[in-house]
Amino acid sequence: EMCPKCGKELVKRNGKFGEFIACSGYPKCKYIKPDSSAQAELSGEVCEKCGKPMVKKFGKNGEFIACSGYPECKNTKSLKNKPQEKLEIPCPECGGEVIKRFSRRGAFYGCGNYPKCTFISKYPLIATKCPKCGGAMCEREFRKKHIYECLKCKEKIEQN
Repeated sequence: EMCPKCGKELVKRNGKFGEFIACSGYPKCKYIKPDSSAQAELSGEVCEKCGKPMVKKFGKNGEFIACSGYPECKNTKSLKNKPQEKLEIPCPECGGEVIKRFSRRGAFYGCGNYPKCTFISKYPLIATKCPKCGGAMCEREFRKKHIYECLKCKEKIEQN
């Protein structure tokens, strides 16, 4: 089979996410397509956006399911069922529950009422209120010491 972009021969290659077919003229031509011999495994679920079957795939963040109607429908779902860690302290902005979440930059704490409430904190909240302003406080490490810090006024209280 010939490359539709440059006319050179297509070759089968192995990547960290499986086999794929690419142009032999790489790096000048970057044409790639999925290996047609690798059949997508059906997940048994139906896409709630377009009604087509969902298929299992593997990406940099692990296994997930995606709509078989890609690229028209880009619906995906993670197969990682991490139990959400909830803090006992209510959200300082809306009173909802605070949940430990994860992003590319690491763990953070955010309101369960997102997107209505946009509260986030890099550090876990504690039940103690700030003695200076009455705001919510978080527990963190500062200059190799454990401290409590107010999220509003940045008042620091050294922990013994």
